[in-house]
Amino acid sequence: MKQHILSFLLALIAITNLSAINNLGGLHPSLSNVSEDYLKNNKMIPVVIELTDQYDTLELYQEVINLSRTERRAHTVNTLQQYSIERQSDLRDELISMEAVGLVKNVTFLWIVNAICLQASYSTLQELSLRNDIATIFYDGWENLLISELDDIDDSRENGIIATRNKNLATGSPTANVTRIRAPQVWGQGYRGEGVTIAVLDTGVNYNHRDLVNNLWNHPNYPNHGYNFVSDTNDPMDDNGHGTHCAGTVAGDGTSGSQTGVAPNATIMAIKVLAANGSGNYQSTVSGIQFSVENGADILSISLGWRNANEAIKRSIRQTMVNTMNAGVVASVAVGNEGRNPNVPNNVRTPGNCPAPWQHPDQTLQGGQSAVVSVGATDNNDRRANFSSIGPVTWSNVSPFNDYPYGPEMGLLVPDVMAPGVNINSLRHDNNTGYRTTSGTSMAAPAVAGIMALMVSKDPHITPEEVSRILEETAVNSPESKNGTFGSGRADAYNAVEEVVGTTPPNQAIRPTPQVGAQFIGS
Repeated sequence: MKQHILSFLLALIAITNLSAINNLGGLHPSLSNVSEDYLKNNKMIPVVIELTDQYDTLELYQEVINLSRTERRAHTVNTLQQYSIERQSDLRDELISMEAVGLVKNVTFLWIVNAICLQASYSTLQELSLRNDIATIFYDGWENLLISELDDIDDSRENGIIATRNKNLATGSPTANVTRIRAPQVWGQGYRGEGVTIAVLDTGVNYNHRDLVNNLWNHPNYPNHGYNFVSDTNDPMDDNGHGTHCAGTVAGDGTSGSQTGVAPNATIMAIKVLAANGSGNYQSTVSGIQFSVENGADILSISLGWRNANEAIKRSIRQTMVNTMNAGVVASVAVGNEGRNPNVPNNVRTPGNCPAPWQHPDQTLQGGQSAVVSVGATDNNDRRANFSSIGPVTWSNVSPFNDYPYGPEMGLLVPDVMAPGVNINSLRHDNNTGYRTTSGTSMAAPAVAGIMALMVSKDPHITPEEVSRILEETAVNSPESKNGTFGSGRADAYNAVEEVVGTTPPNQAIRPTPQVGAQFIGS
């Protein structure tokens, strides 16, 4: 009875005094942006519960730094899963009971960070916030995370161009961006991305496109080559176009006429984390990253991000990317398209503003690492595209990191590298043989993911730290020192792969079976 009275009083406070949100227990100020309609009608609010106990990422890094990539993944996944099961135990039991009686719903237990996503009424959240094992509860509403592409031709012209492109490129000629970064020279050495799995976290992938059907991840529990974290189904079909375009830049094999893929024999894991309108949230994104790490992805291609994310999202996303690195996985992440009106040090989106696995010597201001290689866009003359977001960024106000202060010091120098991002021809989602041309840092990041795949195909044991270092050290058109406008220069596939100490080139006639990982917990 006392509990019901408390719930009633807390709900009454929520309705009559919305300003009190900022001052109650572990409730994050982001909940003050929740509409009054949610509160007055006691509607379910999507939130993330960040637990007080988080596995020490630096300690975990020391545990895995001398292990192979395969061992790193196994140790990191097992350690974090066991830790979350132990530390979430009491809260997990309570939430399961609450879900059974309808007080909460859609509960998802995460382990790549010690967090739980769910929906609950505001009064229920207030009660939960009083627990000492909860650090904070923050709002997880859906918002536009798509780093929107910038079309250079309209649909009416594009529809007429597709047939011409297919006809002109009947020999499978590489697209201009693929040629510019010298990927064909790497193919000539025998490295085309064999045995490397790239998770494309985006609006989904048209897995029926002829240029991708031979390059798709297979798993007996996931019949459509990935997972859909928007609708929580096994069907990650693209209903926007952005994700298929990105996947084509990673691994389109030219079957329909245009060789769009930097690593045309690599394997695509289709991870849908954004809806048709480009909206996504923390739960969909982090669940997608967690799934990819657990199920054997070597590389993540991420062309999405939060603009002006609050410190709770920044903290948890960065911790996710740190643990991704700990698992031996590297990520190519777009910086964003807000460069025309830069607001430094807040111009780069999250997670593109996370630090790289390797720290460039010019980054004299020391700080932490993560899996993220942040990627800006160049134009057809290898200059920075004017829309490409610029750094530096800072983490000085995000606990527990509190590193890379911006003023008067340098902050974190991002982007790390650049890649072609203007007038990029790649695959359509609504035509199984079609192509389209568009621009954006979203188009640059998959190209770098493709370069990473070529590097891993040469040396399957290469670490995220080595990939990051080599990409920066072998970039071309490099400035005198790394900076927040052009990074370390434009990535070059041939230079990067030449620097990799690898193995004998694989037999091109053999396509290895994609790596199969453990089942995803909580999907």
